[in-house]
Amino acid sequence: MIVDRISVLELAAKEKPRGVVVEIGVAGGHFTKQILATWPTCSRLFAVDCWGPFEGNHITDSEQEQRFKQVSETFVPYNNVTIVRQYSHIAAEAMLDESVDFIYLDADHSHAAALLDLKSWFPKLKMRGIMAGHDYYNGCGVKTAVDAFGAENGLNILATTAENSRKSAVYGPGWEGPSFWFRKL
Repeated sequence: MIVDRISVLELAAKEKPRGVVVEIGVAGGHFTKQILATWPTCSRLFAVDCWGPFEGNHITDSEQEQRFKQVSETFVPYNNVTIVRQYSHIAAEAMLDESVDFIYLDADHSHAAALLDLKSWFPKLKMRGIMAGHDYYNGCGVKTAVDAFGAENGLNILATTAENSRKSAVYGPGWEGPSFWFRKL
């Protein structure tokens, strides 16, 4: 049963043990750690974030630099992690269509930016691949973008139900909120 974003990861990892993963919106790398803990056999994890300014962002440039440095240092030992410092829609241009097994979106939460991420990355997803993302709740631009994109493309959008992260979550316990997920069919 899919109750939280870790459950979605577990499903994707079980189906594609050597899968290619893209995380969009890395911030300090907390969920990146969870991806690797849940899916240590993934062949490649692309960690994509601009670590820079964008509209509505309340994080200073120096804080973004600190996050980028932290992520870069943390994931040096992992041969299967590629750090990509670009705006996500630009990073998508470098990926081949239908080359990714799992995509996780947690970047700019505005409707326009989330919709751009969905449109930019959906073609990169393999058939039967899973796209998922965080902060799928009323009042958030992510939800309105996902719902619009799903309706436009005939997708069955599913939502997780757990309000709090698991005690075993690498990123720690606390409020998590709902995530969305769907398959490309």
